[in-house]
Amino acid sequence: MQTARPDTNLPVGTVVIVKNQKGYVTKCERVPATPCGMINVHTIRFTDRKVILSGLRSMWKKLDQQKEERVNYSFIRY
Repeated sequence: MQTARPDTNLPVGTVVIVKNQKGYVTKCERVPATPCGMINVHTIRFTDRKVILSGLRSMWKKLDQQKEERVNYSFIRY
């Protein structure tokens, strides 16, 4: 797994992990960064959430309702 960079442009449909959620990219936009420069912001449709079972065991559980969020590049792993 790699962490996205400010200039990373992930294609639509790429499966990504953001914190404890998994989903896929639906859109990528180039937006101005503060104080200067440009970064890519991805829109991600989340489908699964990581659930801790016990100790070190975990599993992916489907979300009841999928949600879509705009995510900064620094949280995206692909």
